[in-house]
Amino acid sequence: MITVDKAELRRREFEEAKALMQKAKTDLAGITVIENRIYEDPDGVALVAQNAYLAALKAVNAYLLHVGADYARLPAEIHEYGHAVDRLNCRHRLIPMLTVAYQNLHLFGYHRKAVSVDLIKAGIRNAEDVLKLMEQLIVKGDA
Repeated sequence: MITVDKAELRRREFEEAKALMQKAKTDLAGITVIENRIYEDPDGVALVAQNAYLAALKAVNAYLLHVGADYARLPAEIHEYGHAVDRLNCRHRLIPMLTVAYQNLHLFGYHRKAVSVDLIKAGIRNAEDVLKLMEQLIVKGDA
């Protein structure tokens, strides 16, 4: 059974995930798009990508806490998330979403400062799908 402390940590992680995603979407709306294809501000896009990707990871953290993970042992690197997710029943839905969010947002958006509207929006869509799936599973109580 989930202790009060673990439930509070789970709630806080998920609230932070939602706040980060909202910030990413708000900030992205403020970046000028050129010719409907590229964003004008690579640095702004990098921050948006970082926040959206972090939101997806925090949502996964919330779910891992929900299914009994210890807060101190939550994943710290992407390969650790892969190992943690591999043990979940939802892995077949979650892994593709996390892969696109990781590649589009973390690798290309944040590190490479990609400015493709389609690339960034696809990454954000997948990160949002991670949040939705984790919320559904937490409410439903499924692993």
